[in-house]
Amino acid sequence: FDGDWLTILNAICTAFIGVALLASGIEGYLIGIGILNTLYKIICIVAGLLLIIPENVTNIMGIVITGFIFIVHAAHKKERSFLTKFK
Repeated sequence: FDGDWLTILNAICTAFIGVALLASGIEGYLIGIGILNTLYKIICIVAGLLLIIPENVTNIMGIVITGFIFIVHAAHKKERSFLTKFK
């Protein structure tokens, strides 16, 4: 290990999340979202690969993309629940 403990912890955490996203993209299921369509699979794989690369710029890009996945999903879930109230 080369660096202070915060740098090492950052690399380990982002790599762990990256591997989880990569596996989710390959498997087609993400905890908190469920079954992924093809677009979400590709986005998860890209975000996972970005988080695995130990650079600050790629980590930020991967985190933003991951946040985008959950925000879009939450918006679609809210929209679906709103529309089902009027059926």
